Amino acid sequence: NTIFLEADMRLQGSGAENTIIDGFFGNDADSVIVVSGAREPGASATQINNLTVTGGTNNAGSGGGIRNEGNLIINNSVILDHEAATTGGGIANIRLEESSSPEDGTLVINNSVILENQSGADGGGISNEGGSLTINASIINGNVSEDDGGGVDNNDDGGTVTIRNSTIANNTADFDGGGVENG
Repeated sequence: NTIFLEADMRLQGSGAENTIIDGFFGNDADSVIVVSGAREPGASATQINNLTVTGGTNNAGSGGGIRNEGNLIINNSVILDHEAATTGGGIANIRLEESSSPEDGTLVINNSVILENQSGADGGGISNEGGSLTINASIINGNVSEDDGGGVDNNDDGGTVTIRNSTIANNTADFDGGGVENG
């Protein structure tokens, strides 16, 4: 029951409190939403706007809620209560080595809340694996990592993270970086 999105696609809600995508009834082997990479030149970024994504469990890998391998913008949304066996309890942003587009593995989060997610490895809230992650005016709260980066983990794969005007609070990690771990 995974939702697969590609470039030029938009998942549009009518407000995070009104539009809820609940992954509870899906299979536990993949993310609730997967954004594919390898965009065509000139394609627009995929967008997730004005909705809540909740209840995902990925027992097989990364990104309990969302796994992004493309170019994704999340606006005015809530990513709530997900679990991943490995990285990115809420969101895994991944730039694959074989990616053909320089924009793959790009994630921008605006005016959103990443809340109460958990990972079995790095990045309870968000894991950035070699990609480009930008967080603007958002809240990252109450996420748990069984390794590094309770709120946000920037793995040592050459990825970049930019955080502006955001609150990162009450996140925990068993090892390094309860809030943010870089490298």
